[in-house]
Amino acid sequence: MLPTRHSSILICLLAIATAAFANDSQSKFDDSTVRGLVAHGQSLAESGDHTAAVEKYDKAIARDPASADAHAWKAASLISLNRLDDADAEIQRATKQNGDEFTYQMIAGKLEIARGNIDAGSALYDRAAKNSPRDAGKVYADLAAALVERKDEKLTSRIESALKSAAAASPPHLDALFNLGQSYVSAGKPEGSDYLKRYLDAQAKLPEDQRDKQKMQLARKMIRAVDILNQVR
Repeated sequence: MLPTRHSSILICLLAIATAAFANDSQSKFDDSTVRGLVAHGQSLAESGDHTAAVEKYDKAIARDPASADAHAWKAASLISLNRLDDADAEIQRATKQNGDEFTYQMIAGKLEIARGNIDAGSALYDRAAKNSPRDAGKVYADLAAALVERKDEKLTSRIESALKSAAAASPPHLDALFNLGQSYVSAGKPEGSDYLKRYLDAQAKLPEDQRDKQKMQLARKMIRAVDILNQVR
């Protein structure tokens, strides 16, 4: 079982990595369309500005009250703002239109976990992963992050399990591989090097301009350090 402090570090890194998705200029979004407003809201949410994101989603809903995406992503931001009852109403509107959309199931699962219903929330994440296997890595990484938000040491094994599922997905979640490897190496666990090697292999398959060279360099250093320690034991 991972120590709680390592689990927290892992999810902090995951959050940072996920936020990198929002680095595009805000000017690229077309606020004259529902799709553009939703995309703009998602970008704001990923950068941590959930209040501004909700404003964009509200504008999208004003244009098209039936927009399931606008309701779903508004729910996600409302969860982050701890407006759980409001979030419930929004995600219900989205899932009523498309109950099989995996992202909506993830948001519904996140809401359940935020309310303390861990088993029910985890089951919704499992359903999301089954409905979109190619996105299972992302799904389970998000589950791990939702569990960490509970700040409950009793959930450490569940966090570790979610990260392992993210790392075992096809394709694997790269940050889950890196973060598990880093945490296990820090804890002196031999499987840390294996996760880091898998991370490097997965990075090597990406186009060069998409590789995280800083993390790759750090992974190599950690693997080297483990090898040196094993030689002197």
